[in-house]
Amino acid sequence: MTFVSTMSLCKRLTRTVQSLSVGLHRLVMYLERDLRKATPVRDNPSQSGYLFQCLDLLLLHLTRTAPVIMENVLSTLRDVIGRKHPSAAQSRQLKQTLPTLSVVLELLSSQVFRARIVTKELLVQIGWLLNYIISVESNETNLSSAVGAAICEELIRTSLCIVEVLSQHHTLITQYQCAVVDAVLPALTTLAFSRNVEWSVFVLKVLSELSLVLLVQDDDDDTDENQDKNRGWRETGGAAERSGDGRSCSQVLSVFSKSLLSRFEVLLCAAEPIPLYVLKLLVSMTEHSTQICRLIKHSRILPVVFQLIM
Repeated sequence: MTFVSTMSLCKRLTRTVQSLSVGLHRLVMYLERDLRKATPVRDNPSQSGYLFQCLDLLLLHLTRTAPVIMENVLSTLRDVIGRKHPSAAQSRQLKQTLPTLSVVLELLSSQVFRARIVTKELLVQIGWLLNYIISVESNETNLSSAVGAAICEELIRTSLCIVEVLSQHHTLITQYQCAVVDAVLPALTTLAFSRNVEWSVFVLKVLSELSLVLLVQDDDDDTDENQDKNRGWRETGGAAERSGDGRSCSQVLSVFSKSLLSRFEVLLCAAEPIPLYVLKLLVSMTEHSTQICRLIKHSRILPVVFQLIM
């Protein structure tokens, strides 16, 4: 029976941390396959059986696992943040806990779990995680000495990949736009200036993707047609929702202006290939936002851009 193989993989997954990523990947693969096979059963309640019930329970359990893992990782990092020399006990705890973050990435990468897992609370947790990554990446927290360079690098890579997965699903970003802007965006704009070229490029690509979603509201609000729509929406009782969207867009512009555009020349003059991805980000930011275009027009960015192109 297919479900037997799924449960077998689940047991193997809990036995060893070393095979965690591979085991979970196969577990999710089997779950997705089982769910496709169980669809006819789901559509016909009279035929609902053991497989359907077990799949739902397993999905529920794994969905609840993601925020718990995030909280464990955050709690462990919180104990050592800002420390140059974590204790031996803290080092052991870090080595046991940090690799489990790959479980969250694996679940978010699955269409079965993604919509179930992403909540406002999880996005706030991701924001805290990115702030801890800033402390580690800037050497304010000496994590490498506690867990080794490999685990430290994997933590940063996994954290950024989690944000990358979210950025690729615009529906989720739109649904939780305020949480993304408040919790995730400020930390990302800081990480764009990482001394590590690989991380800087990675973050710039994510910001380019997010800009296409977060700044689209700005362009919509500038058109006469949409102003009429907004007036009608307010008259029908949608004022609270619209004001929330406006606050979110205003916050996006504030973050980009203070944390990114004010230091854009640094990125444009950075080592290759950073300037290439900075130009791509610039295109994404200006595609839907007339206000960003105005800010750039009155800044010192354009002469540097022209010089770079030449």
